[in-house]
Amino acid sequence: MYHQNSHMGITTVDQSSSMRLDSVAVADNHIGISLNFHIPEFDTMDHRVMYHNVTVIGSSAASVCPSPSQLTPTDGGVGGGNPKVQASIECRAVGQFGGDVAKTVGGSCNSVLDPAVYRRAGVFAHEINALAKLCEGSPKLQVCRPPNKPVKECVMPWEHRIGTGGARYSEARWSKVTFAHWAQDDCNGLASVAFTINPTSIDNNYPNRFTDVVWANTAAADGRVGLGYTRGHPDNRVSDCAAGGDCDGLNQMFLVDTDGSFTATGAADSSVIPIVSPGIGESSCEGRPGHYACAGTGLRLLRWEAPGILNTQTGRVLGRFKMWRRSDRRAAWSRGSYGDGCLPDDAEQQRSFALKPLEAYNLTFFTSPPANHRLNFFSEDDSESVRLALFLAQPFRLEVSVDGTPVPDNYDVGGDAYAPRLPRLTDPHGVHAFDPHERRFYIILRGRTGALTGAGEVTLKLLPVVQLSLSVAVPAEEFDGPSLITNVATLLAIDPSRIKIVSVQTRDQVAASGGRRLQDSTSAVTFQILPDTTASPPSPPAPPAPPPGGGGGSGSDDDFDATQLAELQVVAATVAASIADNTFQAKVSEAVGGSVLEVDDVVASDVDASFPPLAPPPPPSLPPPSVPPSPDVGDSGSNGGGGGGGG
Repeated sequence: MYHQNSHMGITTVDQSSSMRLDSVAVADNHIGISLNFHIPEFDTMDHRVMYHNVTVIGSSAASVCPSPSQLTPTDGGVGGGNPKVQASIECRAVGQFGGDVAKTVGGSCNSVLDPAVYRRAGVFAHEINALAKLCEGSPKLQVCRPPNKPVKECVMPWEHRIGTGGARYSEARWSKVTFAHWAQDDCNGLASVAFTINPTSIDNNYPNRFTDVVWANTAAADGRVGLGYTRGHPDNRVSDCAAGGDCDGLNQMFLVDTDGSFTATGAADSSVIPIVSPGIGESSCEGRPGHYACAGTGLRLLRWEAPGILNTQTGRVLGRFKMWRRSDRRAAWSRGSYGDGCLPDDAEQQRSFALKPLEAYNLTFFTSPPANHRLNFFSEDDSESVRLALFLAQPFRLEVSVDGTPVPDNYDVGGDAYAPRLPRLTDPHGVHAFDPHERRFYIILRGRTGALTGAGEVTLKLLPVVQLSLSVAVPAEEFDGPSLITNVATLLAIDPSRIKIVSVQTRDQVAASGGRRLQDSTSAVTFQILPDTTASPPSPPAPPAPPPGGGGGSGSDDDFDATQLAELQVVAATVAASIADNTFQAKVSEAVGGSVLEVDDVVASDVDASFPPLAPPPPPSLPPPSVPPSPDVGDSGSNGGGGGGGG
């Protein structure tokens, strides 16, 4: 029994291993359980916290709720204090060191909780940091006495976040748990809550799975879960989970109720989500104090990353990402990790999302995307899948790998120029397609054994291209693709292997996808010109990796190759010139055996240039660049699928 501690009943600081708490009880503590881990290796995914046969009690009969006359002014009262009453004053915590003696020696309330709001918290969701709080874990302090001395004054109190987020994945598993004596109005208007997040855990919080939970009748409905905006203590260095803030640690947090006992719904695979994040739930979710209970709505974590690129290395701000669910048009946002001002620590380029399996989602970037992407769908159930559609403001060709191995060519179901389609939720993991007209890249992510430790990791590499769309007076079934590739390659003096036909559509297919009306026996053709990989100079050596424990990642800025982009711009200019003097049209007509009726646009990645319908005489100069399509364009796509916008 861990009882009547004025700060925390059970805690760990800088723990690096998985941990199990078995057959323990905490009662009448300011904070019952708060576990903080130090795992700087961002690719860690096997970390687990196990809780079994745990009892979490708030204010039992052993606690006294004092009247103001029984409290000293330090504790918000007007009296001289009472030893018995003082023993029940929950908050005595060491704060940030400095001139305030009470903070330095723990003579006042300095926990991360707001003392004007909370009396007690039973459990904080466990937190993983990229930096060490104790000098024995810091690479810059080789010798220190004592070894458990905080490395700097600002790292306190003990449960406060330090550094950016750590491990890529972790989870807590609870079994045979009892909660008792929790209420919103616990004492003198102060609240107590059984389960909540650490107000400073702003980067991300990992899934918690509950089985065989008992709520005693002394655990009031309004004192069970606190997943709402929380400012925390005024001295906290971060307050991004407060109202008006932007905090993935709250916005994408979810609990999994495996057997319906935590939510008391009786429905297996239910979820508990923040009261401030209805977008990750469903209309059937029940609003409760501090949270939504979603019966039978299991959620899974998706992690997106730009491999090896720190926020400060790119010089770019990727900003917030939007995840939009097609079935009910609900949207959620992810801002990504923060750095740290106490001990400088660069954050990884990553975003986290709570997703419902067997749904299709649109993922929208509002800035130019990086060249490389990593996706982890943390589900080990192979019957669970999601379809992601990534909106790309410019045309790209994408290379897809699973666990480092390129997927087979037939996994590109949009790559068949004559019978393209969009991926379906029944397709295997990694099946994908790119719709060149809607500029959305679709991919299926499916659960598999080992996914919770990284199996099935998908990597995407974006290749810049020059994309052309045209209509020709030839039926689609008679279109001669190889001849077109040969003639265009000869005209541009490039290797034919760089030219890829993306789609060949009939008039009816174009009309079905919302495109313009074509004449009879006319085809719409889209093809791409890939970069010249032989034009790239040797890559410069990568910068040295940071020292162990030094923070949230390493690696060079693995972004688009400037030489390839420059060469593609030259190709785009050559194509534009050949269109202007009709050389391009002549070469294409010769190849396909029919006249070119219209060239819709010529677009190079990072450089857009549009051309009006062909009409003699050709324009003497290039028109100004076109405006890229809106990120909210629908994903019906020229290669199949239903209509609808969003995302």
